[in-house]
Amino acid sequence: MFNGAYFIWVRYMNLKEEIKKRGITRGYDMVKKENSDILNECKKQFPFYTDIKGFNSSLFITMINEDICDLPICPICGSQIKRADKNKFNKTCSKECSHTYTNEKRKKTNKERYGTEYYSKTDEFTQKVKETSIQRYGVDSYTKTDEYLEKSKQTCLSKYGKEHYVHTDDFKEKARTSHFKRHAHIPYESLEDKEFMKRMYNLHGGQVLADILGINHTTVYSFLSYHNIEINKNVSYAEEELARFVESLGFDTNRNERTVLNGREIDIYIPSKKVAIEFNGLWWHSSKFVEPNYHKEKTDRLTQKGIRLIHVWEDDWRDKKHIVKETLKGILGVSDKERVFARKCSVEYVSTTEAKKFFDAYHIQGYFNSKYKYALKYNGEIVSMMMFKKTRGYMELTRFASSKNVIGGFSKLLHAFLREYPEVESIVSFADKCWSVGGVYLKNGFDLIDTTRPSYQYYYKAKRMKKQHFRHKNLKHILSWYDPNVSERDNTEMNGIYRIYDCGLLKFEISNPHHTK
Repeated sequence: MFNGAYFIWVRYMNLKEEIKKRGITRGYDMVKKENSDILNECKKQFPFYTDIKGFNSSLFITMINEDICDLPICPICGSQIKRADKNKFNKTCSKECSHTYTNEKRKKTNKERYGTEYYSKTDEFTQKVKETSIQRYGVDSYTKTDEYLEKSKQTCLSKYGKEHYVHTDDFKEKARTSHFKRHAHIPYESLEDKEFMKRMYNLHGGQVLADILGINHTTVYSFLSYHNIEINKNVSYAEEELARFVESLGFDTNRNERTVLNGREIDIYIPSKKVAIEFNGLWWHSSKFVEPNYHKEKTDRLTQKGIRLIHVWEDDWRDKKHIVKETLKGILGVSDKERVFARKCSVEYVSTTEAKKFFDAYHIQGYFNSKYKYALKYNGEIVSMMMFKKTRGYMELTRFASSKNVIGGFSKLLHAFLREYPEVESIVSFADKCWSVGGVYLKNGFDLIDTTRPSYQYYYKAKRMKKQHFRHKNLKHILSWYDPNVSERDNTEMNGIYRIYDCGLLKFEISNPHHTK
């Protein structure tokens, strides 16, 4: 190492100016015969020419050009940087450190832009991949296509002689070894013991048995299937998990309640709150098994008895569990969200990226493409958001959601829009009867003007997909068997794809008090 004193000497002796005067811009200019006097002077006055291993004239010229007194330090490993390119020092001391530096810089940039170190982990990226896959293959992932499944099957056959790797002896041995590592306290033989598994399952059920053994419920159900033990389909693990969550909030529940509707079953009933919850498994609640008005009629019958029915759909619980839980806590009056008063918040416009991120995180239906996006910010943080869009000849309030308990948030956002657009005569909005009774609308001056009949989506690849994907123009790319001469419904049902009907929508409207013609 050397210090700034050497360069003080350089400045005083005009060595830097002399080097520039002679046009010495690169290291090999220093070793030319006509510049030997400067090179000798540098070696004489600056011991680092020989003291520092790997130091050369190129580095010295680079130091003069950058006007620094010492070799820069590598931010990764702390070593001196002895690499330069085009009279500029590299950022790091080696290729290995350069690779690390680039990765860390990329992570930092992604963290600032997207809130995560990898763009591939963002909801935006995931959504783009899904949309591209749907356009190309008709499903949200290539791995769900028949083409991929067939390729995978053929690859496994050529490699292992089995259609699926899980059927190979190699996999079974790995699974056994993995089990012993993770669950050394559980005799593997007990899971392989059919009589033991059958007795324990019939006595306790799958989830409780998993808790007793200290393993994941999927492991239990895998061995039950392996032993051909009949699994009780009446109560799925997901429904059991939902019921346990409600009970964990401190409520007594009646499971599989049949007295309220004269023998017709309600999955979960909370008498103290007059709230009922149905867990709707997609397959069993499709049009293969239930009529189009099934969910609506059940909801209406309970409403007449003063009971609010919530429909929790299987894919929502699986994919958006955190939103479902927070919504249920709000309905049951036990929300633990921080309280924020709207009067202490500022109304601001937000970008599409911000809106998409917010609604995908806090609204059960996710983001909906809308032109007007308003947000409430508290201490610089978005705590509530509302969107509007002109559609079918009227202005629609398309989405509202909050990350905190924002007192007066709905009203403040609504009237911010109404004041800014006095030419808008009225606002229309819809509430999903699966979740809402429209309380927030009625509280804020809306009138209930209509109730729509149930609409439908399709049960496809273990989730609900919008019916727009199953128009005739798309069916030929999606279905294994397609007949252009029969209806959309006949085509889908002949391929084992069935409709799932909701409860319908409540339509609300409010006049703009600031309206001017």
